[in-house]
Amino acid sequence: MTEAAVSRSQKELSRDGNLEESRAEQVISHIPNLTEAAARTGKNKAVIMDITAKDYERPSQCLFRAWDWRVCKPEWLAGACKLVFDYCQEAGLDPRIEYWHEDVGMKTDGFYMVVHW
Repeated sequence: MTEAAVSRSQKELSRDGNLEESRAEQVISHIPNLTEAAARTGKNKAVIMDITAKDYERPSQCLFRAWDWRVCKPEWLAGACKLVFDYCQEAGLDPRIEYWHEDVGMKTDGFYMVVHW
């Protein structure tokens, strides 16, 4: 790899890291409003983030054998999702990853990050 290519790769990684930090900051800034709104309706948890396929990396051993695809572990999180999860843990918000499922529509299942109180 040439020096210019390495430099470009480093800049791209830096830009991607900054985008992930910005995304995490945006999610974190909405947590107080989301938790207050949920509490006003009598709930003891709030969905704070939709977890997409780019937000976690399933270990390779889970890809080649029977695996419960409804599982996403905190240690698999990456990027903004990991930053938000870590922030919530440090803040004592009891973050959890919850699986959701619908019987209709194109996207019928996935994961949410929720905080509990």
